[in-house]
Amino acid sequence: MNLWRSFILYCIHFAKVDNLKAFRTFLFDSSIKCNIQTLEKNSLNKKHNTEWVTRHIQKVENLSSSKLQIKTLGTTYKNYSGVCKCKKHGFLILFTHWLNDAGPLHCGTCYKTIPLYKLPDIDQINRQSILVWEQNYISCDRLQMGSTVGEKWAINK
Repeated sequence: MNLWRSFILYCIHFAKVDNLKAFRTFLFDSSIKCNIQTLEKNSLNKKHNTEWVTRHIQKVENLSSSKLQIKTLGTTYKNYSGVCKCKKHGFLILFTHWLNDAGPLHCGTCYKTIPLYKLPDIDQINRQSILVWEQNYISCDRLQMGSTVGEKWAINK
């Protein structure tokens, strides 16, 4: 149970910290499988790990007596345009919505997503603040999109 909880914490934290989206975790035979959608093929590279993620990967590997294995299964959709490749950003845009499957930070020049792990000057606190803002905004947007309470009355007024 401790291994399972550590792996779930690892997945949840990784999902929030490194722009990973929609993951499903399965217990399969004697292994744990976690399907994660990332912005880039190398998003799970160790060089992008925070200290917290590295510590928990080591904990999971020690508890399980095995190494974490990463396998790319494919792309999520055909027309994915990728992440920002601009050398310099004129400005940055913080944007999301309830159906967003990319990160919350966009380049003001090309409007493509900028993975937070690509920002060299961002610390863990600011990274986490951006991701908390994203989750709060998505929650508010989801609430607004799913709400019908009082709408007919408001439209009639």
